[in-house]
Amino acid sequence: MEQIAVCVNRTEPVLLVGETGVGKTAIVQLLADRIGTTLRVVNLSQHSDSSDLIGGYKPVSIPYLLKPLKKEFDELFAATFDTKRNEKFLRHLENVW
Repeated sequence: MEQIAVCVNRTEPVLLVGETGVGKTAIVQLLADRIGTTLRVVNLSQHSDSSDLIGGYKPVSIPYLLKPLKKEFDELFAATFDTKRNEKFLRHLENVW
């Protein structure tokens, strides 16, 4: 019990393993409340994965990331310059994109 209190006080992670419904979470919540520490509870099971804790990896392509920037550029370019006079440049830009 003292070790759990020290971990809660120092905001260190604590892993409690045991049967469901015996009060593992309740006792740590009580300790955190008494100490005045914020507690974040994450319930895990044998089916939990590391991505549940740290998030998953989602590959993203460079064009996807640049799409909002390209859209903003197009809007600003059209608002600033004559698109008819710069048609060749804009076509070249589209080919590169």
